[in-house]
Amino acid sequence: MKYEIMNTLLGLVVTASLALSSNATVTATTKKKDTVLDDQFCQHYYTLLDAAGVNIDADNGKSDGNNNACHALRSKIRSEIRGNGTPTLELGNKDKQPAMMFIHGWPDTSALWANQFAELCGEDKEYFCVAPSWIDFHPDYPLADESKLFWSAQRDDFYAVIQDLGLTDITFVIFDFGVIVGAQMVYLYPELFSKVIMMDIPLIINGATSFVDATKYDSTLIDSLQQYQQNNINAFLKNDDELMMYNIDTTLGGTSPCSTCRIAPNATFGIGARTGWPYYNFVRTDQPWMKDGFDKDDILSFDEWEFSFIPSFPNNIKILYLYGTDFFQNPKFFEWIDNRNDSSEYMKVNDADHWLQVRQPTVVNKKITEWLIATTDSTADATTASISTIENGINTDIDIIRTHNINNINSSDMESSRLTTANIAVVVVGFVMLAVAVVVAIVVKQNHDKQYSYEKIINEVND
Repeated sequence: MKYEIMNTLLGLVVTASLALSSNATVTATTKKKDTVLDDQFCQHYYTLLDAAGVNIDADNGKSDGNNNACHALRSKIRSEIRGNGTPTLELGNKDKQPAMMFIHGWPDTSALWANQFAELCGEDKEYFCVAPSWIDFHPDYPLADESKLFWSAQRDDFYAVIQDLGLTDITFVIFDFGVIVGAQMVYLYPELFSKVIMMDIPLIINGATSFVDATKYDSTLIDSLQQYQQNNINAFLKNDDELMMYNIDTTLGGTSPCSTCRIAPNATFGIGARTGWPYYNFVRTDQPWMKDGFDKDDILSFDEWEFSFIPSFPNNIKILYLYGTDFFQNPKFFEWIDNRNDSSEYMKVNDADHWLQVRQPTVVNKKITEWLIATTDSTADATTASISTIENGINTDIDIIRTHNINNINSSDMESSRLTTANIAVVVVGFVMLAVAVVVAIVVKQNHDKQYSYEKIINEVND
């Protein structure tokens, strides 16, 4: 009877383990497609060379999308929905690693940060990283209600992502239009951020090419903007996808890395006119941006602001400013950084354009890493290094299991079969249950054999 019970127990555990493993595989293979991660991350933004020196298409300077290193990286990245419904790309462990948050600009998606995810993010790297999408900058999600198309709503959504993940002490990486909304977040929530890395769009010192209060001007204010900005606004107001693509291909010369991508949810041609909504906030008077969230009693009037888009910048938060163009730059911003005397600095990335993190990823990554090390105290470095060492040891077995599962997936299904940590954990639990059952069976059998031997000896003595 005892052996029958043990056999039944073993059979149930083995069946449960196989079922859990099978369920994990099915879950992975049926994971919902994410256009930004699956079709843009490696194909348009990842430009690091692999060990064989291949990835760049010599004809167009873009990734061919077949780089094995990028595919391995992409398989680890999670596409999630956070906060108020914001799509994110995430890599690493938010509970054990310092946080780094990336904000893209126009006309890009969160896949813009592929090269930085490769260097800085993940459990085998230093940081937990999250890159959220701007409102209506992800083609897989429905259009937002037009009442959401304000910088204040965008700030609220990014803030909700931070709250959802429980992040603090964030290294904030902001680029292009992300600098405007990102700097406003730093002003409003300084307690959340420890360092800020800005790219190619400076903080504009008031009085130096300053934007003006839209409430004091009529509809001709749009004429004061750059031509590409005007085109963005007009394309958005007319919902004209073709005008937006004219702006991308002609005004900007087709230089954006994802110029052939579909970005807006309702786009019928090109990236979509809807992506012009952030620019419309420059000139709209129904809810002027400088009154939207900045009209509290303890905030200076717009005329007294230090910068064009924020009243001031926190003195205790260090800045690294990297730029690749001269077009947007102003010497007064560089002087302001120099005068901080707090390890803040700026550097031009040569042989790049506006998208320096894509054109010169090795240079950008190296500078970011060096600056982060230089601005982090030795105690924090030692603590982080110890934690990373422990995590690397723990994660070795999980990596082996992940590799085993991925290698057993048909290559044609590789892109749709990324195993999540949760799935792997389920498989591990199943095997642990099996191991425990085997040990219990062995112990029971040994006890049974001993009892049988004792009974045999006693019987022989009695005889």
